[in-house]
Amino acid sequence: MKVTDRLQMVCADITQEEVDAIVNAANTRLAHGGGVARAISTAAGPQLQTACDEIVSERGPLTVGSAVATEAFRLPCKKVIHTVGPIYGQHEGQEAQLLANAHLCSIEVAAEIGLKSISFPAISCGIYGYPIEEAAPIAISSTIGALSASPGDVIERVRFCFIDDGDRAVFERALAAHPAPANKTAGGGGPLAGAGSSPATLTARLLSTTEARGRRRPGDRRRRGTRRHHA
Repeated sequence: MKVTDRLQMVCADITQEEVDAIVNAANTRLAHGGGVARAISTAAGPQLQTACDEIVSERGPLTVGSAVATEAFRLPCKKVIHTVGPIYGQHEGQEAQLLANAHLCSIEVAAEIGLKSISFPAISCGIYGYPIEEAAPIAISSTIGALSASPGDVIERVRFCFIDDGDRAVFERALAAHPAPANKTAGGGGPLAGAGSSPATLTARLLSTTEARGRRRPGDRRRRGTRRHHA
């Protein structure tokens, strides 16, 4: 099976996804106040916020682009992977790399704990202001890169969940435009060892095609209304 065949774009309620893990678009303190994070927390029950509070108490706030897993509690999935996406225009031009890292690290966490399927929302495309037309190629490129680097097809299925067909169509176009992934490279040392180094290094390679398409800098865009259903 081709790597791209493992990606699915669906209109669905992410809290009802029957996959091994869903991804929560979290903030650095894992405080689920609004957007998809609030929806996931409400569906999971109060134990999810308690688990997140314990993580922050032990480790401190998450860094942007990192990810961590908790139990899913009342959700139909097995785990919730919490990742922090970038706020558009607030990271000195590093937004694309940080958004890619959020996807790469989420898949890496899933692979490390033996999960086979994962569902993402459109990370950072809501109150964090990332235009979905810019976010989609980055999400697709980083996801395909992580899957390509994972030996033995560790992650069998990745779903991107949307509320409306318009957003789903943007991601489908990004997938259709993505060049065929290169062959996997050999390597050892972990589920994503084929990446050859840190998520940041893999991200730099993955973003080269996206940047060549003339992606706008965050400071250049005109403000748009935020999407209520993304984080």
